[in-house]
Amino acid sequence: MICKTRTDPIAYFALQANLSPAKAAELWPSLEELARNASIDYLVSPAVNFAEYDPIVWLHDFFEECQGCKVDAVAFHTYTCHGKYLKDHIELYKVFGKPLWLTEFACSEAASPERLPAEGQMAFMREAIPLLEQEKCLGVFGTVEGLGFKLFGVQDFGTRLMSRGGCFLN
Repeated sequence: MICKTRTDPIAYFALQANLSPAKAAELWPSLEELARNASIDYLVSPAVNFAEYDPIVWLHDFFEECQGCKVDAVAFHTYTCHGKYLKDHIELYKVFGKPLWLTEFACSEAASPERLPAEGQMAFMREAIPLLEQEKCLGVFGTVEGLGFKLFGVQDFGTRLMSRGGCFLN
């Protein structure tokens, strides 16, 4: 079994965890104990993203504070709108030498307004999906349902693909 910890220790929105690396490291042994008691043997780091705190610095500080902690993979989020920047973002996390879990990705950055409409979203996904499928260090990747699908008209609020969702089938 796998245990992925609470996402977003770095405050970007008011409802996120807003944990310092030291606080996350302080809490980590409790998570390890809960995982052991539940026969969970694979622990994934808190999922980080660029916000008020640089995620690479946050993870470096977390691993420094949490020496000897069991962390089997590093989780992160990205909201870039271009495949080349997605690739660059992935490269940053390879410094930790662990499998990577991209637990949220979506094109939602204000700096790329041409990618925010449905056509831009589809262009991004046509770049991103092949890149992610070829990335050997990525153990898991998944879109943000609200941003990546529902908001941009790819899937309705049930299970039916909308017309724009067909780009994922090709």
